[in-house]
Amino acid sequence: MADANGMAPSISAISLDGPSVRLRPMTRADYGFMWQCRTHPEILYLWMQDRTLPSFEQYTHELEGSLASKALTTLLIETVDGSAPVGYVFAYDFSAFDHTAFISIVIHPTYVRYGWAAEASILFLNYLFTYFDLRKASMEVFAFNQLALAPLLQLGARIEGRFRGQRYYQGAYHDVIRLAVMHEEWDQVAPRLLAALMRDDGHMDEANPFTPLPLEAESEPPQDASANNGSHHRKRRPRHAVGSQTTR
Repeated sequence: MADANGMAPSISAISLDGPSVRLRPMTRADYGFMWQCRTHPEILYLWMQDRTLPSFEQYTHELEGSLASKALTTLLIETVDGSAPVGYVFAYDFSAFDHTAFISIVIHPTYVRYGWAAEASILFLNYLFTYFDLRKASMEVFAFNQLALAPLLQLGARIEGRFRGQRYYQGAYHDVIRLAVMHEEWDQVAPRLLAALMRDDGHMDEANPFTPLPLEAESEPPQDASANNGSHHRKRRPRHAVGSQTTR
């Protein structure tokens, strides 16, 4: 909950565990991995409006500036045994007056298509709506990024609008879809999602209780950059992976 001054609460040293991944507060020791994600050519276009390639020193300055200003919270995603970082999640542009924030999920290309991003999204949304005074969590996704859109809709997100020709990528302007989850909507779907997650049965395709607006596929979407599969850890039957994107 926000305090009397309208400030978001501080982040306690917590660990949020799922069957395959867990979320934890990041440390400076994680900056190197996060810099790799920030500058990776396969995913950079998905989640950074400023598609530059900063040096590690520049990124450190950029990250610490964001943490001190617009970032509400940032948590690292790692395998549940703590052996390897997978990505990270963050909430930003928090409004203490409107009780809203945007969220983004960043997954290193090595670890997509294992359902780990969808798992991290459930854990992160549950954390945000439990410990922060949020009414609404929003996210923005390229219209062609079905790897992100499908699981977000399954998590209860509803489409609020389509921004035509919003982002430039590979010689063309592409539409961006804005989605959001309201707190009361999350309260309805969270028990089912958390129960399914803890069963760890590899199935995240139960019927979505909401009726989303129809999506129109773009005629020539760019080649999906997240087709790379990892082989360093226990393999699971591939599930949807929430693509990492936000228009920061």
